[in-house]
Amino acid sequence: MKKGISSIVLSLIGILFVIWFNYRTSELIHSYLIETHDIADLDVTIFTSLITKKLIAVGIGFISLIKSIKSFKRSFIMSIVGISLSITLFILALLPLWQYFLSDTSLDINFID
Repeated sequence: MKKGISSIVLSLIGILFVIWFNYRTSELIHSYLIETHDIADLDVTIFTSLITKKLIAVGIGFISLIKSIKSFKRSFIMSIVGISLSITLFILALLPLWQYFLSDTSLDINFID
């Protein structure tokens, strides 16, 4: 498989991973808040696993970016698409998407003090 196509596939897998994990985290926090009704007692391991998953996603994005840059001479269009998807993966990995998923629920939660 060419480096350009593999970087695009790797970036798409990373983007799907970030979205899936943030959605699962929002479901976990939502079910926890429905049971306890207290945000102060939220388990710390949820947020430490978020940091670990962000680092994994950034690593996947970095590998995809390197592959895209290496394929720049062979296929210009594929490398531009791979670079843009890698940058999108970096941005999505750093955003807390689980808060946006929770904002659509019926719970009244304010995470900003």
